[in-house]
Amino acid sequence: MCRESTLRDRYGNEMALPSLATSISRSEGASPRALRSSGQISRDDVLASASMARLDGGPADAMRVVDVAMESGMRFQILPDRGLDIGAAWAFDQPIGWQSQVGHAAPLSRPDGMAWIERFTGGLLTTCGPDNIGVPCVDGDESLGLHGAWSFLKAADVQVRRGWVDDEIELHVTGRLEQTHALGRHLVIHRTITTRTGAASIEVSDVIENAGHRAEPIPMLYHLNFGAPLWGPGARVCYPVGTRTTPRTPYAEGKLPESEVGPVAIAEGGEYVFERQVPGPDSSGVQLISARTGLTAEVLWTRDSLPTSHQWIHPAKGVYALGIEPANAALGGRAELRAAGVLPMLDAGERRQFAVRVTVCRSE
Repeated sequence: MCRESTLRDRYGNEMALPSLATSISRSEGASPRALRSSGQISRDDVLASASMARLDGGPADAMRVVDVAMESGMRFQILPDRGLDIGAAWAFDQPIGWQSQVGHAAPLSRPDGMAWIERFTGGLLTTCGPDNIGVPCVDGDESLGLHGAWSFLKAADVQVRRGWVDDEIELHVTGRLEQTHALGRHLVIHRTITTRTGAASIEVSDVIENAGHRAEPIPMLYHLNFGAPLWGPGARVCYPVGTRTTPRTPYAEGKLPESEVGPVAIAEGGEYVFERQVPGPDSSGVQLISARTGLTAEVLWTRDSLPTSHQWIHPAKGVYALGIEPANAALGGRAELRAAGVLPMLDAGERRQFAVRVTVCRSE
């Protein structure tokens, strides 16, 4: 059983995002508030835990990780040195996020050309932008790599906060990212990741501020990645009625019938990408229904700041992934967007909010 709730930004303002949160079935007297007030637990972090650590050895040696574990059944890793993105994730003891064969890996100092893919670790969320999404390109005097620099930015001021909302504990992990050039671009990004007891959900809210003195491009894409066992043969992807779909890669042209059902893994096969124009903000989110796990995952996002979305499927063995990708632009690269007059821009001193939420329910 699910109930509606409201997503708020870091300033407490309601964001234009219809949302779904899981109601966890509990026996009488087992809510966090009841357990705390009765003295059966002495610390809030028994039910809502976040611990910071550093990895030891391997290609991600010394990289920071925040491990989050919630009474709701949601567990996940936050990666402060990879754009405060989300790595491995589980719901109700089932893996839900896709992990690439790269594994944990430290960020690149400069993600030129196609180098981004060499460090594409997957995880539940890899954020793309804020300088480029899609293919590498040259825009003016800037050479821009595949999918931009976000996932290679290191966060500062990373903090964990807990608080009570009615009978539940809400946990927030916050941090600040900056993309700066000594002689120009200066974007300041405040990210808040929120989860709570009683709700198997993760909310990611970003406020991007242009702290420079000229307008700057901010193409953005939230690469939400799902893998086995949640995503697999027979799993269904359900888009709202009225969604308009356009194939965006040559291999996708003949794959539209397969885009909403998990394919059989094949030895060799190319990725296929579709642009998905989801109808207005009153429509429901995109659902991934998995009979194999008995779980349904729903993806929601702020339609005002992320007006389009993309779908990525890779059926090859050893890859086998599904991407649901809310975005504010197409994937042709920044130069193409500028030439077409549709490049998203942020004026000097302006702030813009973006948010995505992943909620997991037990299928009825």
